[in-house]
Amino acid sequence: MINCGQFSILGDMTRINIDVFAEPEKHAEPSRNTWAEVSILAETPQFRAAFDESIMLWELTTFREDLKRLHTDLSGEIVWRSVETFVNLKATMDRLGHIHWEIDLIRYHPTATLYLEFESDQSYLPALIEQLDSIFMELRSAEAA
Repeated sequence: MINCGQFSILGDMTRINIDVFAEPEKHAEPSRNTWAEVSILAETPQFRAAFDESIMLWELTTFREDLKRLHTDLSGEIVWRSVETFVNLKATMDRLGHIHWEIDLIRYHPTATLYLEFESDQSYLPALIEQLDSIFMELRSAEAA
């Protein structure tokens, strides 16, 4: 398993870092059956939480494409609900470029849920999309080796 990289969802006083680890496969884009391990770190001024989970790599592909659409349209809503329901994310952007994030991070049992709600703006989206792109570039270069 290789470290494919990290992406961060940022607010003014909130940071969610997600490190992605996956097994290289011999194709350019992940299949529907490709699992990845993620290490999630959520930080606000009041708390810090960290845990590991599994996701499907196609979820990140879909998330990346939805973010690109959101950035191009400069309005709308995207939703990411991981297959295992450990990550539930909704981002809503108004026409002024403000993004309202609602994120549920669930650890094994619904009573161990961390709910975050925060604001950011569209200026963070290009870096987030670039981080996701480099995760897939890293995976492709490992597959070619």
